[in-house]
Amino acid sequence: MQRDEYYVVTKLASGDHGYDKALKAIEEQVKKLGLAYVDLYIIHSPKGKKILETWDALIEAKKRGLAKSIGVSNFGVDQLKGIKASGKEMPEVNQIELHVWNHQKETMEYCESENIVVMGYCPLARVKKFGTTVVNKIAEELKVSEAQLCIRWGLQYGIVTIPKSTNEKRIIENADVFSWNIPSHLMKELEKADEGFQASNSVNSMKTPWSEVQ
Repeated sequence: MQRDEYYVVTKLASGDHGYDKALKAIEEQVKKLGLAYVDLYIIHSPKGKKILETWDALIEAKKRGLAKSIGVSNFGVDQLKGIKASGKEMPEVNQIELHVWNHQKETMEYCESENIVVMGYCPLARVKKFGTTVVNKIAEELKVSEAQLCIRWGLQYGIVTIPKSTNEKRIIENADVFSWNIPSHLMKELEKADEGFQASNSVNSMKTPWSEVQ
């Protein structure tokens, strides 16, 4: 497999924040992966603080060719606005928990306005809501699995969605979402599923005031 045939994303741990520590961690991670560069490098969470100097380290890593693109994860609007106010380069990606039960509308709208790609983790909400909501009913109507509906919904909502599985059968099933669409009236119906449900505690970091993490 050629290097341009796969996409590598990795993250900076909260304990590695700060310019020097972050740059060292990035260099070590890329080396450990046996690669010349990663395609996307992101700050895992704002809770590690020292965001501006840590972000400077990611910008430097990109300049050195260690990362093709750089971004953040679990950042809310206030934190993204903090980076913008600093005059620094904006993140290219914001990876957040986003699924049919949590549309993250405020963050989604802000990212769209700043041309930040939204990458949604936990697209299946760790299956905690399966079989209990309108999502299950619509999946049955379309004759697809609830997982497939969730993934397809994310694509039509306008995000990069990253389902996780180690089961070959499920991986193949999860990838079978490009030959069909959710009709517009059912996308409208799925708006009712949005209840702000959180499958991961990591999303709480999005609410931390910028003054506490900058």
